[in-house]
Amino acid sequence: MLFSKALLPLALLASSVVGDGNTIRVAMKRITGDTADLGKTVSSWHGDLFGALPVVGKAAALLASLKHGTHTARASTALTTDETLVIATSTQELSDQVNKTLQAVIDAKPKFDHLFVSPLIHLTLEVEKGAADDFSNALLKKVPKDLQSIAEELIKGIMNNFQKALDAYA
Repeated sequence: MLFSKALLPLALLASSVVGDGNTIRVAMKRITGDTADLGKTVSSWHGDLFGALPVVGKAAALLASLKHGTHTARASTALTTDETLVIATSTQELSDQVNKTLQAVIDAKPKFDHLFVSPLIHLTLEVEKGAADDFSNALLKKVPKDLQSIAEELIKGIMNNFQKALDAYA
């Protein structure tokens, strides 16, 4: 009996680790923060080779956050309508930040061209877009059916802006 009482808190902890709307929201907040960090780093970069290293580091951190978010979403239980509405707000915040960051990457293209690394930036954008797509798909699977079309529209803007950035580096 004492053994089973000790296992109860562990079982409750394990169920909260699996994932719910709040864990997805926290993962999205991390992705939004890493996206903002990348945008600020690209915007403040002066175009020198050594200054590009922090850009690479921030892009790698964003990729790791996207992969973590995908894992979190996949492990999560189905979202309730209320959780989905909270996630929608987080998605809009993320979308706004992605738009700013991708515009900063587009604006920095002449600096990347000068260093002959634009093909590397294009490849990085493709990888980040793929990770964002994986995260979006994992998240959409958790959204209630009657809200999926709205969720898809929110995500569509992010993917369109990724394509705009990819086209700029093509």
